[in-house]
Amino acid sequence: MKKNKFLLILSLLIISSCNPNRTISRKDFEKIEIGMTVNEVKSILGAPHKVTTDRDSNTYYFYKTQDNFFAKRYASVKFDNRGWLSFKYFGKKD
Repeated sequence: MKKNKFLLILSLLIISSCNPNRTISRKDFEKIEIGMTVNEVKSILGAPHKVTTDRDSNTYYFYKTQDNFFAKRYASVKFDNRGWLSFKYFGKKD
């Protein structure tokens, strides 16, 4: 019985960590630094909620920082055409 409970809890943790709509914390966001590569940023923050590219080949990643009935807030990062982090924005401190 203990083994079944353990496997159930482990499965739930794995499934919840794979959620692409998860929110990120300011603490994790502050770990990323200008000049990091796309892979370095994704290893810290995970997959972005949304990705866009402009006509100058800059890529923007958007991450949820809060998602509830009253507010949807996002952090954004910009990668230049070489794939290096050139801008980051988390938003106001709560």
